[in-house]
Amino acid sequence: SKALSEGKGNVMLFADSDFLADDFCVRMMRTPFGAIPQLINENLTLFSNVIEQFAGREELIGVRSRGASDRPFTVVNELEAEATKKWQAREAAFQEELQQTQQRLSALQREKKDGERFILSKEQQDEIVKLRKAQADTRKQLKNVRKELTADIDSLGLRLKIINIALVPVLVVLFGLLRGYLRRKRA
Repeated sequence: SKALSEGKGNVMLFADSDFLADDFCVRMMRTPFGAIPQLINENLTLFSNVIEQFAGREELIGVRSRGASDRPFTVVNELEAEATKKWQAREAAFQEELQQTQQRLSALQREKKDGERFILSKEQQDEIVKLRKAQADTRKQLKNVRKELTADIDSLGLRLKIINIALVPVLVVLFGLLRGYLRRKRA
């Protein structure tokens, strides 16, 4: 046939014949509802796009072949950064206090003479006890600061979940009710 010989031909060559085998392109995940295939790579997408291109249907190729794009929540990231910044100053102060306490303890240990290696004066013993208590308190406060930072970030996540799960649907329902009310009023 003359039309086939004059037409433009397309050839797609794959060097690997088993690239569509299940072992290479999907992983079967076991769930209570049965086995579900999970894509390991983009081999099936490539094959599907090739078939569509040969069939002359290129409209959806651009949409389907797009990979997963990372679109972070910039507002969420900014709010988390603010919360982190708020607590970082307190954390840095506690870290500094902890470091000074540890340096003072080390200095007291170095003050001992060779003969007094295991013997401490009453003042040194009191100072060491006081410094160790201050060290424990500082560590506890530092732990609390980190806990409060985590709580702030978690509460931000909870607020976003509430907005997405509850507030937006409520607004859609209210909009629908208002629209229905206005239609009835006109009729």
